Amino acid sequence: MIRTASLLLALILVVSACTTGNTGGPSTTVGVGDVCVQHANEIIDAMQQFLDGVADLRLTELRDGVVPGFEELNAAISAKRTTAVVQDGCDDEGMQALLDVASARLEGSGTVGRPLAAAMRGEEPGPLQAIEATVEPGTSLGDVLLEAGDGSVLTLLAGEYEVSELLVIDRRIVIAGSGSAETILRSSAPDAALVINPDGNLDLSGLTVTYVADSPASVIAALGGELSMNDVKVSGGVVDPETGSDGHGLAIVADESTGGITIRNSFFQSNESIGIAVFGDSSPRLTSVSVTDNAVCGVCFFEGSSGVLSISTVEDNEIGVGSSGSSHPLIL
Repeated sequence: MIRTASLLLALILVVSACTTGNTGGPSTTVGVGDVCVQHANEIIDAMQQFLDGVADLRLTELRDGVVPGFEELNAAISAKRTTAVVQDGCDDEGMQALLDVASARLEGSGTVGRPLAAAMRGEEPGPLQAIEATVEPGTSLGDVLLEAGDGSVLTLLAGEYEVSELLVIDRRIVIAGSGSAETILRSSAPDAALVINPDGNLDLSGLTVTYVADSPASVIAALGGELSMNDVKVSGGVVDPETGSDGHGLAIVADESTGGITIRNSFFQSNESIGIAVFGDSSPRLTSVSVTDNAVCGVCFFEGSSGVLSISTVEDNEIGVGSSGSSHPLIL
């Protein structure tokens, strides 16, 4: 998601630049006659046709930074403006003024088309707004998250969601499924299915998150911020055979200043390393969790971590509950 968002922003800047600037032709004093108005309208028509063509485009298709039709659009705009100025004697500044006015009628839809249309109209990107969205299977969760501002609530209907991109949480987001047996998120993203950044605050409930690729990955990584989980099943972490890293169901890597980690009524099973791995100065509260069939350890605390593990089932792991370094968890 970070990469696709950056690519989208870069594309917005490029598209905005494509509707401004000088053609490099000679300066004229002809002004903006009918032929110049026609050229401007044809440019706007070409831009609208481009926007219509990207209405259904998903952000995952921007991974190589290429949008279908964009290079052709850029070439057409340049050629049309050159023709207008050099061949038909239109004033370049007058042409730009015509485009500035006519661009107000440009409209775009979809995750890609809407912000590009705003850029073409010369509008500055505004802050994301909080949304309440009901999400159906088959929808790109990465695209939905990109549009979700701080405080958004996403309700995932029952069914399976195939996810191929890393989902990064860097603001307050609620993701609620229909129950861990009903809503299934199957991730093949590199490195992890979900990452909570230091600025993130995720309330996750009512779904299963399982990693289905063969590459090394932990399923959920809390790298700071705040995380609340209730009725969540986590499985499928893949260990790196060369380094022994990754492979955790939930990896908590935070310090005591980053906020709270609260896990309730959740299940961590069948991960190739640790069900719940706690690092740094993290201090999670783990209540009524079930941690089973993890290859190395059920719940392991490392470094200076602490936290509370209470009223929980930890069984059929190579090691049940482990503590090393200066870690000092409380087991109730």
